[in-house]
Amino acid sequence: MKVFLVLLLALALAVVAFMLLFNFSPAFKRTFGKYFYNWLYGLRWGVTRTNNYGYGPAGPEASAYAPDERYQVQLYRELAAALGDERWRGQTVLEVGCGRGGGLHFLFQLLHPSHTTGLDFSQNAIGDCQAHYAAHRERLHFVQGDSLALPFDEAAFEIVCNVESSHIYSDQAKFLREVARVLRPGGHFVIADYRRGGEGLDRFKADVQAAGLTLQSERNISKEVLAACKADTARRAALVAQAPAFARNYLMEYVMADGTQEFKNFERDYSYFVMVFEKG
Repeated sequence: MKVFLVLLLALALAVVAFMLLFNFSPAFKRTFGKYFYNWLYGLRWGVTRTNNYGYGPAGPEASAYAPDERYQVQLYRELAAALGDERWRGQTVLEVGCGRGGGLHFLFQLLHPSHTTGLDFSQNAIGDCQAHYAAHRERLHFVQGDSLALPFDEAAFEIVCNVESSHIYSDQAKFLREVARVLRPGGHFVIADYRRGGEGLDRFKADVQAAGLTLQSERNISKEVLAACKADTARRAALVAQAPAFARNYLMEYVMADGTQEFKNFERDYSYFVMVFEKG
């Protein structure tokens, strides 16, 4: 009995230590995120190409492109519309945090940029993208890289986009400075993501301004994101069921299925936004 209590205490202390490190050590959070997302993108995803909470309802273009992932693709459609479809045509585009590439490929097909690059920290994700989209590699290519040290020259892109990824970065301000560095003057940064409460949004806007980017438009889409999570819960649960048993409860929270604590927390405390910024 004493051995059991000692082990239980050790486990509790380990959990507490993990939470403290995750919340107060950017280096630990970054290291954990690196291995977690690489592991996640190494799981069996089948034909699934996107990884975001989604936007509901989905329109005809998203539904035609990927019926099963229409809510996830619609979030990219909202991103495109925020800047204006005509602004993407013939432009050089970078997505930071591209995952398995489905959203970026949708923008590539719909909006006809001249050259499109997807970057992700996960080598599993990038390897999958490079194989899956090999037929388009002359104008759509994928590289493994760090969002806090983008492997591109200054002023290399006319548009940088980021979908539901930056909230996990260990240094938001550094990421935004990197975005500004690789953008050309007059270029645009388009982001769809969420922050906790008004303080989180204010900090994000302050960091963007400090990076030299000017807010052009802002839209709160929290209601539409939660609607997508509700409508898509059954599909997400089926995907999670393919993961190892030990991870399923956590992954149900991760995908924010209806009824989970994460869904309730988001409904109460978080704001999801689409914003467009311009580099002067």
